[in-house]
Amino acid sequence: MRRFWESERVRRHLPFAAVMAVVLMGLVLISMAHWRRGSFLIGCALLLAAGFRFFLPEERLGLLVLRRRNVDLALYVGFAIAIIAIAISIRRFPV
Repeated sequence: MRRFWESERVRRHLPFAAVMAVVLMGLVLISMAHWRRGSFLIGCALLLAAGFRFFLPEERLGLLVLRRRNVDLALYVGFAIAIIAIAISIRRFPV
């Protein structure tokens, strides 16, 4: 009997689940008032998505495949750089 995670339909979406897990961790940090760390982690999740899109074949990427590979990579990396730059520039409020 095959286990749940061994089915092809589930394994196809594991990279997307990994990216969403990192995004969820970032959102948890943001909700705990750690804006810089949470935003930085969301930017890293986009870089992870770009890495998956670059190294894995389309058959194993599930919902991470939206457009052609070059367009996806450009958008993932571009948004990641923008979010990370904003996260780095967020200043702490004076106490």
